[in-house]
Amino acid sequence: GNGKGSGDLMVANDDGSNQKVVLAAGRGIAFSRPSWSPDGTMLAFGSTVQGPGIYTVHIDGTNLTKIATVNWNPASSAPDWSPVPAADGEHKIAFSDQPLNGDGSLGPNADIFLVNPDGTGFQNLTNTPDAYEASPAWSRTATRLALWDIGDENTIHDDILVLDVGLGTDGLEVTAEMNLTSEADVPGAPLNDVGVRNPSCAREEDKIVVNVRSSDPDVGGDLWIIDLADPANPTNLTGTRELAETH
Repeated sequence: GNGKGSGDLMVANDDGSNQKVVLAAGRGIAFSRPSWSPDGTMLAFGSTVQGPGIYTVHIDGTNLTKIATVNWNPASSAPDWSPVPAADGEHKIAFSDQPLNGDGSLGPNADIFLVNPDGTGFQNLTNTPDAYEASPAWSRTATRLALWDIGDENTIHDDILVLDVGLGTDGLEVTAEMNLTSEADVPGAPLNDVGVRNPSCAREEDKIVVNVRSSDPDVGGDLWIIDLADPANPTNLTGTRELAETH
């Protein structure tokens, strides 16, 4: 995780013990949203340490490598390392970034990009100029990618999309899409149109935990679990009306 205040990149045991600094933040340099490699030996993260980009590093602090350049704020890139290889046989790091317009200016909305851990295979997976997409999260089989659909400059959605990701003629491509929080795709679901963010996929089940922000007291600011086998019946994980949780 990120060291409090300092912006250091740190690792620790799951009980909080044995905290170690992987990379110490310098002046004006921070490290954000680290994602573990499947074998637990490396981290992927966004940073400006050698220019805005997506980086990998071994957890002993060696072999710092910039694998992709980002055009916008790397703190918003939220990289996620696939737990297994995707359809092209490669592990993929998915992240969010705003592509450039033809004249070199920054585009209005963010897309989901993919890159191999060694920096090859860079591609814009979604390429949706009219939608702002963030917080990608790989499924346990790396055949699906959940993401936060923030909307565009005219409409705020705060929806959770699940993309089926398969092999196309030019690399990986989206073969199907489902909006888990829309009346059109999941009629009658309690999270439809209430404001749902930041999906995180379970590593052993086809379930997604999401962060809900709603003024509805029956929905609140809780963490919910959406089962992809039954998305119309999500479960409130925290159920604390007096508190708002995030992840």
